[in-house]
Amino acid sequence: MYVVYSHYIVMLFRLQAQPTNTSCAYRGMSDVFWKTLKDEGFRGFYKGLIPNLLKVVPAASITYMVYENMKKSLDLD
Repeated sequence: MYVVYSHYIVMLFRLQAQPTNTSCAYRGMSDVFWKTLKDEGFRGFYKGLIPNLLKVVPAASITYMVYENMKKSLDLD
């Protein structure tokens, strides 16, 4: 797709998550598993665990606190 701005021609590319014509494209979930294990080891499966816990634990705590307070305020004990 080409877009013309005054005297410049700008080419816009369609964005893809991962090109399928390369050798690094995954062919399925088992391929993801084995490539991760080979390239990053067993620890590669736990990448991002700490930031995710830092996000999830406060959210779950707030949800539980709101639930308990609403239960008390609506006399649902």
